[in-house]
Amino acid sequence: MGEYVKFKGDRIKLGTCESLYYTTYQKLKDNVELMECDGDADPKEYLDQQHGWLYRFPFPDEDHLTCGEYDQHDKSLLFTIPRSFFGGARHSDCNLPLDYEGKWKRNINMKCPASNDGPQYYEKRNLKESDIVPVVLIQQVQSNNQLQSVFQCGWCSAKFSPDNECEANQLIEHIKKYAKHQDDSKIEYYDEVCRRILSGYAINDDQDKIKTIESKS
Repeated sequence: MGEYVKFKGDRIKLGTCESLYYTTYQKLKDNVELMECDGDADPKEYLDQQHGWLYRFPFPDEDHLTCGEYDQHDKSLLFTIPRSFFGGARHSDCNLPLDYEGKWKRNINMKCPASNDGPQYYEKRNLKESDIVPVVLIQQVQSNNQLQSVFQCGWCSAKFSPDNECEANQLIEHIKKYAKHQDDSKIEYYDEVCRRILSGYAINDDQDKIKTIESKS
């Protein structure tokens, strides 16, 4: 089910079901007074924490865009973490494709290797045991009067969010460690992403005290 509003004379799509792919929380908050209902929900309801809306993460390279202008609905940022960090999350099973010379194709159902009870896996080059898991940063969600970042397993797509600033800081350590192995030009980008992750956890009892997590430029 699509979520639509009228904005500056145009009908725009904010997202599908609970995932508001085409607006960040801050952009929505800044522009909600300019929106009109174009469906069942009043635009202000998209800011209601009780509904569990998932907002687009405010990636730094998209600061110039506003609600409804985002093209790639599933934009994300990749990094890696140890399996132990979120092995206890509710992972889904994975399908492993197998074949012999393009024939006898089969899918093997298995527990996600990122889960605590998943199979052991190995590095391809030297067959050494590995505990590194691909994770992507995708969204934000309002919870406990915070704007928590939402991460997704790179294998089974299970989602999880740090519950507090302490857990977020632990995750950020892994993000920065991953960034050190990227191009120098990307390190500043990852640093800014980390700052924005933490900004969401700075929200306390008063929603009006939310820190601006997106650039004003």
